Amino acid sequence: EIAEGLRKHIEEYDFPEVGKVTCSIGITKMEFDDTVEDAFERMDKALYKAKEDGRNCVRAIYTEE
Repeated sequence: EIAEGLRKHIEEYDFPEVGKVTCSIGITKMEFDDTVEDAFERMDKALYKAKEDGRNCVRAIYTEE
């Protein structure tokens, strides 16, 4: 919900230098036995999924897919 709210605020904001922009966001959660690299790898996959799905959206991957 937080990431989606952030995405909407960015989409609606008129940036002084560039005007309207959008963003794609990939999220995950830290699992008990995760390394930081594990979490970043899932986040990166979620971000690419968001871009593949048409951009300007939030995608989450919680476990290795």
